[in-house]
Amino acid sequence: MFRHWVGFGLLLSALIAGSGCAVVPAYQRGYLADPTMERDPLEDRSIRKLHTAREAAGGGGGSASGGGCACSN
Repeated sequence: MFRHWVGFGLLLSALIAGSGCAVVPAYQRGYLADPTMERDPLEDRSIRKLHTAREAAGGGGGSASGGGCACSN
């Protein structure tokens, strides 16, 4: 009896998860995009600076590489 309910629960959850998926044509994606999903340039810069300081390896992003002290602006 327990296996019957487990199987039913898995089937029901698969149906619910599959119902939320939809294929959107490329020409309609611009209408669905929300402006709040765009990244903030200041936030991007601070994330790059954080990664440069933590990894102690700069460059790769078009800028000169530096040390790991995070003292260069």
